[in-house]
Amino acid sequence: MTRRFLIMLPLCFATILLSSCGAWQKTKQGTASVAKAVFYRQVDRLHLTFNARAAINQDDAHHAMPLRLGIFQLSERQTFDNTEYHDLLTQPDIVLKESLVAQRQLSVMPRQSITLAMPMEQQAQFVAIVGLFRQPDRERGTWKRVLSRDDLDADTPRTIEVRDNTLNLDSLK
Repeated sequence: MTRRFLIMLPLCFATILLSSCGAWQKTKQGTASVAKAVFYRQVDRLHLTFNARAAINQDDAHHAMPLRLGIFQLSERQTFDNTEYHDLLTQPDIVLKESLVAQRQLSVMPRQSITLAMPMEQQAQFVAIVGLFRQPDRERGTWKRVLSRDDLDADTPRTIEVRDNTLNLDSLK
């Protein structure tokens, strides 16, 4: 019996040792997840506010017109940065196919304020906003804005002012 006990003791010890490694790793991962959740605010919802001025998207007679906005959640921004205005206007799904995670479109009227709240996808690292203006300033590129995930706040919506043919990002206060 003593001999059997001496043989079984190292086997039991090895089994306990191996199983405790997995438990230790799970505990360590759980602690890291809790620390990340407590100390680093995760943006799980995208909050944007669009404030349109009176003179937006004017026609030839200088009448303000509604503006369509495209909001794209992207995994990377290089494709978006290299895409032309016309392609984003006509076929955003095709030209952004590789990096597009989610999208939403909305319209804003002159002197209107609209707030957008949508789920922020886990793989999205950037939010691109496109104003589909009648006469976009293609040279300066003021018809689009890109925000990184770090530019977003979990509690405070980012505000974009729509003025003339321009999208202006207001600073966080």
